[in-house]
Amino acid sequence: MKYKRMLCWVRPHEKRELKKAVNGQFPLVFAKNYDDFKTQIKDGDYLVVSLTKAKNGFSRIKELVRSFLNNIFVMYQLRDNEAFTHLEFLIMNEPNVVDGQYDAIEIRDNFLGIINDLYVEKRKNLTPILVA
Repeated sequence: MKYKRMLCWVRPHEKRELKKAVNGQFPLVFAKNYDDFKTQIKDGDYLVVSLTKAKNGFSRIKELVRSFLNNIFVMYQLRDNEAFTHLEFLIMNEPNVVDGQYDAIEIRDNFLGIINDLYVEKRKNLTPILVA
């Protein structure tokens, strides 16, 4: 395992989903707010941020991501009925943010090394839509 712990700044339902997926397999820490998340970041952390929280605090997240260039940030997915915005796309353009949005199982498996590249794995499993 290349990470020491997973540090998350997510919404309550995402926290429940992550806890269920991880099931005590490794240290899982949840930040209370942006400032708590920022102060807790350490080398060796796997960082998970709710895409919704990132969108709502766009300028702060951009600054945070750029302040921790040695850390990789993974975005927790939106729910099916939530719209994807231009700001969310811009966040994923940062070099240390994994492109895309991921669920608890994908994030857990990436942390454990079962999935080495989240972006590639997600694209492999997409069903192509044929347009006539």
